[in-house]
Amino acid sequence: MDLNMTIGKKKAASTPDSAAPAREPQRANPSGLPQIDLLPPEVRDGRRLSARRRVLIYCVLGVVAAVILAIAGTYLLKLNADNRLADAQDRSTQLVAEKKKYSEVTNVIKSINATKKVRDFSVVTEVGWADYIDAIAAQLPPGVTIDKFEVEQASPTSPAPDVSDPTLATGLGTISFSATSPTLPDASDWADALNIIPGLQDATILDSTLNEGGTAGGKGVANYTVSVTVQINERALAHREFKDREVGADTADAADSGEKK
Repeated sequence: MDLNMTIGKKKAASTPDSAAPAREPQRANPSGLPQIDLLPPEVRDGRRLSARRRVLIYCVLGVVAAVILAIAGTYLLKLNADNRLADAQDRSTQLVAEKKKYSEVTNVIKSINATKKVRDFSVVTEVGWADYIDAIAAQLPPGVTIDKFEVEQASPTSPAPDVSDPTLATGLGTISFSATSPTLPDASDWADALNIIPGLQDATILDSTLNEGGTAGGKGVANYTVSVTVQINERALAHREFKDREVGADTADAADSGEKK
């Protein structure tokens, strides 16, 4: 009886109250006898500190491993980019070498294109004069013949000459011709007939000079020398176009077709 009470008192005495510091959980005791943890607190704190240090070390090692992997990945990407750059440079060198083989062809192409540009520039102010001479001759009064025909026209590098009459508009140029008429022509009707021709405007009969002389059947025949000017406008331009292409464009198309094949 006394022994059981003593053991009960010891169990009660060994039970920590709420004010006592927390201790590590006691291991299972197969014998059922009470045990007392006699380790000092410093030992338990040291164990907990060691465990925290191990966790910290593992975290640091993980971060280092991640950094190493990132550096390795970046290096591999850079290495791949360097390889692609080297391949592109090699390809460029090969293309330059191939281009040198056709340097003469390139110069010929440039010369052809330059000639075409000069040709197109030179025909900017082109007029089909053969047709206009026939049209002017068709509007001559009966019996009138053209003795002299002159043209002052703008060129691709110089403007049209100024008109002597300030009341007339300046066009692309001036046609001046002199004609011989057996009679004094009607200046108004003749000017209207010339203005009807597309591309001509402001026809003017400058003067008519009576020429007394010559013989016809033994009799003196008089005639008139008439001076006429007509202005040329933009409708007279031929606007000639050439159905050709840039040689460089044809070469590029052929090269593209070869690469696709």
